[in-house]
Amino acid sequence: MLFDEEIGMRALSIRQPHLYCITHLGKDVENRTWKPPAHIIGKRIALHASGKLDGRDGFEMASSIAGFDLAQAVCDAPSDMPLGAIVATAVVAGWFKTTAVRDEVSTTIGYGRYPTSIYASKWYLGDIGWVLQDVIVLPEPIPCKGALSLWKVPSSAMPDIIHSIAVGDNSICTPL
Repeated sequence: MLFDEEIGMRALSIRQPHLYCITHLGKDVENRTWKPPAHIIGKRIALHASGKLDGRDGFEMASSIAGFDLAQAVCDAPSDMPLGAIVATAVVAGWFKTTAVRDEVSTTIGYGRYPTSIYASKWYLGDIGWVLQDVIVLPEPIPCKGALSLWKVPSSAMPDIIHSIAVGDNSICTPL
C-alpha cells in the first residue's frame, strides 16, 4: 500500500536546500527533533518544499556535506529548488537516534526496516533521523501551502501524485 487510504497521504514540509539534497543528491536521512508516527513507517509520504529558504547556516552546512555551493545552485537554476510546492514522494523506512555516552561510546535506537549502514550517513546530524527510501521526484511541482509536522495532502493534488508514482521509474532519484 502506498499510503494509509483511511487517513490519506501525509506530507512533510522541508526547507530548501535540504529538500534539494533529498531529490538530487541522495540525502537519505531527514533530521528532525521528533520521531515519525508509527502509522507512517513503511508508507509513502509527499515531500513539500517550504515557502521559505533555510538561512545562511543551513545552506553552509548542506553545502559542506554536498561538496559544492548550494546557494550558487539556487542562483544558477532556481527551478531546481521550488518553494511552496510538493516536489517528490518517499517511503519512510524507519527512524533512528544515536546518543553519545561519555563522548566516546554511542548507542543507537530505532525502528523500521533499513540497513544499519544508514547510521553512518553523512546527512545524519543528530536528534532523530528519518530514513527515507525510494524517492520519486514529481515531473512538475504541485503548488500548495504546507504546514508544521505531518499534514494531509490536499485531495486536489492526489491524482498528479498517484500518476507520478505509477510512472515514476524515470524520475527516481539517483545520487550523483
